[in-house]
Amino acid sequence: MSDSRARDCVKLILSLGVTALVLWLILRTTKPKCSIGDVYVQGLDKSINSNNNRTNRDNHISFQLNLKNEMKDKSVRYDNITLSFYYGTNMSYPLGVNSQLTPNFYFKTCPNLLRVVRKEVQSAIKSEIRMAASLLRLHFHDCFVNGCDASLLLDGNSCTSEKFTPGNLNSARGYEVIDNIKTVVENTCSGVVSCADILAIAARDSVLLSGGPFWKVLLGRRDGLAANFSGSSNGLPAPFDHLNTIISKFQDVRLNLTDVVSLSVSLGITALVLWLILRTTKPKCSIGDVYVQGLDKSINSNNNSTKRDNHMSFQLNLKNEMKDKAVRYDNITLSFYYGTNTSYPLGNFTFDKFKQGKDKEASKSGMIEAHNMPWDNAIKAVSNNSKAIIRVDVVKD
Repeated sequence: MSDSRARDCVKLILSLGVTALVLWLILRTTKPKCSIGDVYVQGLDKSINSNNNRTNRDNHISFQLNLKNEMKDKSVRYDNITLSFYYGTNMSYPLGVNSQLTPNFYFKTCPNLLRVVRKEVQSAIKSEIRMAASLLRLHFHDCFVNGCDASLLLDGNSCTSEKFTPGNLNSARGYEVIDNIKTVVENTCSGVVSCADILAIAARDSVLLSGGPFWKVLLGRRDGLAANFSGSSNGLPAPFDHLNTIISKFQDVRLNLTDVVSLSVSLGITALVLWLILRTTKPKCSIGDVYVQGLDKSINSNNNSTKRDNHMSFQLNLKNEMKDKAVRYDNITLSFYYGTNTSYPLGNFTFDKFKQGKDKEASKSGMIEAHNMPWDNAIKAVSNNSKAIIRVDVVKD
């Protein structure tokens, strides 16, 4: 190669090198500066923890993620940022994970999740109309203790499970519905979706299917592995709590007075809307065509109380005026008495359980033997062109 050609090659290489350097300087991306600050553990604050007792310590850790983009001509798009926390310099003591929730969390791993949950919630509400309110309340009771981690769903005994705390025992309901949804979801995409997210979606769908508003549910929660029995026992706001107590309980979960008012009004309006939508109009009930052959003057010409026919027939009339709901009746037992009090019991009659369709009327006939009829009093009443009074009570279980 001649000297002139060599010099040209060197110039070209230098020129390309300088160009590449200039382009790199112009186009290079400066990584944002990242730091974690304002880390605070209330349970380790000596100013409010005067002794060394480890019980009842607040285990919440608050922190702040600081990000600084120093590029003056470029913005930065972040994917989900997940932070794992440990006590100490190694990973021997994992404390928890913080991640960004998103409505599309299961977009790739379980794309039919929302459709599956909606279908199961709809089926549950169709079977029992008040289940909508129950699922919404279940979500609230879960989130108020330890956050929305589904710890309320964990089984255990009366000293460990949140299901047995005063605010939930014989009160919170809908567990079997969430269990059923979880089973269907697992059959669709196994080992992917958390119970906490299922509970959040079910609560939203309960409101929506009852005629309430729609909102996008942020997803990506992880299920808690341990229940908080004491937190659920003492932390849940009770309906008869004093206002100061309610405010204090909200402050314990880092909510303020504005949150108390907002949530109380919001829950009150939601409860009112659900009640107006889900309330059931009681069927109209009456007893008619009561007939005692022994008191029929047309076939009993004398006042002799002996050999009187003591059979009493009657008709139960029921009218369901709800145009969109049928009514299922359990066994209906009626008790009959002569007079206005219960001094003269005549007998009982039970109608077996049955179903009455939407906007339908039903009549059921029955007959008893009025063994204890005070014939002298009854005959005297009808003989004076007056009426014999028969009292009917519905026997409650």
